[in-house]
Amino acid sequence: MTAKIAAVILAAGMSRRMGGDNKLLLPLDGTPLVVRTVDAALKSKADPVIVVTGFEHEDIEDALTGKAVEFVHNPDYETGLSSSLAAGIKALGADIEGIVVCLGDMPRITAEHLDRLIAAFDPDAMTSICVPVFGGKRGNPILWDRRFFADILALKGDQGARGLIDAHHNQVGLVDMDDDAVLVDVDRPEDLTRAGSGASGAPIAPEGFHQAMPYGQEILILSDKQMGQGRLTDPDASASADNPYCGDRITVDVNISDGKISDYAHRVRGCILCEAAASALAESVVGETITGLQIAEKDLEGMLNKTAGPPSGRWSEFKAFLPVQDHKSRHDCVLLPIRALSTALKGLG
Repeated sequence: MTAKIAAVILAAGMSRRMGGDNKLLLPLDGTPLVVRTVDAALKSKADPVIVVTGFEHEDIEDALTGKAVEFVHNPDYETGLSSSLAAGIKALGADIEGIVVCLGDMPRITAEHLDRLIAAFDPDAMTSICVPVFGGKRGNPILWDRRFFADILALKGDQGARGLIDAHHNQVGLVDMDDDAVLVDVDRPEDLTRAGSGASGAPIAPEGFHQAMPYGQEILILSDKQMGQGRLTDPDASASADNPYCGDRITVDVNISDGKISDYAHRVRGCILCEAAASALAESVVGETITGLQIAEKDLEGMLNKTAGPPSGRWSEFKAFLPVQDHKSRHDCVLLPIRALSTALKGLG
């Protein structure tokens, strides 16, 4: 007997990186992103389909007029993703055995992707969290057994449920997918173009959406590592930094011992470049002196501006960002993590 799985579609975000438009209302091949996501869920075996709204909720609801969905408005949508996850879970009936959390900005997800996750769900076989995988990369949407609802409800801010996957790795089932739709989301205007279809309906970027971006494979690997994610319990210094152009935001924590960085962690929400740079920083920084960090920051700036060679030694990971040299609007994405750490260290006096 098939488990009763609900689809919770997160459609509350403010689309900060889209340049003023609500991305979920933008058309792709003539259909708004949020409509594509909802249609896929409605054609799947998930039931019911719950749409969590927030930013411009009336416009989202208007776009979905006539669809057999349940709307749940999250008035706290500005506090981050976790509040929308909580709103969706609180709207579920007691008979729901699990949820597949769908992001409203993943336009190539189909009912077949969702049904493959649902078919893989088997708590008795230690498959209580079903994660789609393509080409060795984990993607979305993710299916969660109801036993994890309390953990999800405890999340705060813009913290998604990804950390719970590592915490409950023995309950995770990796579900292979036949295409890269589970990796493709839309954050910026150029993403919308790349996620579209040609006249035949074939995806423009079938061999991996990310490869169409001006980032090398090394940057994608760094981004996927997610090194340093978290917060230190009692840091010697902390600082936050934003990149308004791209919507990146990072908060860093650092400890100093004997004039060297002894521990480091961060919370980062941003583009692939910012996430990759934060990961590279986390891999390299422990054991470095404050002076060494300052030199590395200048070297990284020089490399991006083509006035210096790439950093060497412990900082050689930053060679991965050489392809960003010709994309000046993205230099700040790469520099944001190390600049935030410099700001934190300056606070130590």
